[in-house]
Amino acid sequence: MTFEKKLKQVENIVHALEGELPLEEALQNYKQGMELIQSLQKELSNAKMQVQVLDSATGELVDLDVDNFLSNGRRAQKP
Repeated sequence: MTFEKKLKQVENIVHALEGELPLEEALQNYKQGMELIQSLQKELSNAKMQVQVLDSATGELVDLDVDNFLSNGRRAQKP
């Protein structure tokens, strides 16, 4: 299932949980939603590690070190 489909399914689950559901159905929906959210978070984490930027000094594509960028202002790190 694609990221977008998982996200849409989570949105549908949230909408259903905002309504009136029998307790067992609500618990099952909650469990399914949490599993989808964990999967989405894993996909986002993997995507974050794959982001590349163009190094202005060398003109090469390098992996973006997001944590370094955020804490030190460094843009990229060579693989």
